[in-house]
Amino acid sequence: MDVIDHISKVQSLPDAKKTIPGQYYQPGNEFFANGPRLYEFLNEMKKVLDEYDTMTVGEMPFINNEDQIIETVGLQGPLNMVFLFKLLNMDNEPGQSKWSYHEWDATDMKRIHERTQRLMIDRDGWNAIFNENHDGPRSISRFADDSDEWRAYSAKMLCTKAATLGGTEYIYQGQELGMRNIPPDWAIEEYKDIESQNYWAAASTQYANNHRKLDYARKLLQLKARDHTRTPMQWDSSPNGGFCKADVKPWMRVNDDYTAINAATQLKDPESVLSYWKRCLEFRQKHKDTFIYGGFEVLDPEDKNVVAFVRFSEHESYVTVTNFTGKHVNWSGLGDVKVKEWVIGNYGVDDHNKDLSSTVYLKPWEGLIGKC
Repeated sequence: MDVIDHISKVQSLPDAKKTIPGQYYQPGNEFFANGPRLYEFLNEMKKVLDEYDTMTVGEMPFINNEDQIIETVGLQGPLNMVFLFKLLNMDNEPGQSKWSYHEWDATDMKRIHERTQRLMIDRDGWNAIFNENHDGPRSISRFADDSDEWRAYSAKMLCTKAATLGGTEYIYQGQELGMRNIPPDWAIEEYKDIESQNYWAAASTQYANNHRKLDYARKLLQLKARDHTRTPMQWDSSPNGGFCKADVKPWMRVNDDYTAINAATQLKDPESVLSYWKRCLEFRQKHKDTFIYGGFEVLDPEDKNVVAFVRFSEHESYVTVTNFTGKHVNWSGLGDVKVKEWVIGNYGVDDHNKDLSSTVYLKPWEGLIGKC
């Protein structure tokens, strides 16, 4: 249910308060989201949907209060799960719109996972696990390295983490291939989303005499625009990536890399990003009591390079270790956790299994799953 937290609004329709200096349009979510009749409407919908075999998921970008979250997705809540946007908003400047940038590191990501995973476990809620959707850029371009050298490793590392978090896994079209943002040299006219067009028009007017700020606005478009996840799906290496016939012009241009990054090519390659996703999801399903329903504990919360956590059930436990940097890292954050065997890794696991010491030697953008 898209932006379902918008269905109830303050009926006096007041103007938004001025909270972002110098910006014409101000955040008005105080008045148009999570309105006074939200749960009345959601529960009316639930009564109808309960008559059918349905699963409900709500996109609720403005729900952040933990009591509200549990009221929505708890045992008696009107929805089965919601999309929470803390992770996707992690690189927004606090108090600013998405058209800003805030430096982040692994500590920020671990703090978000700790909160959302523990919240649902402790208070009988349910998580929707996602790194991408239609309202943001490609996760590989946002959180890792989408260069030709590191794209596949980065995509597999992100998969390693996502596939071992608790809840219901959502994979956005092309994420399983490691699709990336559109190239930075594309003209501004290639951005078709009305949000992107409005932002660029406003920036061009506001920064007409300040080329540095205008260049920064252009970089934010290349990093964060929704257009990046709305390019046509790359099915094969034929014209238009197999999305439509060669003589048909799609609404948006196909990313230039479709001849190399496409589903048909990756289906044939056992080492592809797609094959790695399949392997991780099969492993997740095989050990669903641990990865889907099990307990969760963050490891080494203050380390700025590595996101690591333990997943456990009554009969088994596993550790996930992911290097969110493009450098080699010697990580000693396992603490009391003893790895018996490394079972999945985007570089393979043979070298790691030769040395099961407490220090893990991580390559750039490496992801590992180990049995404890």
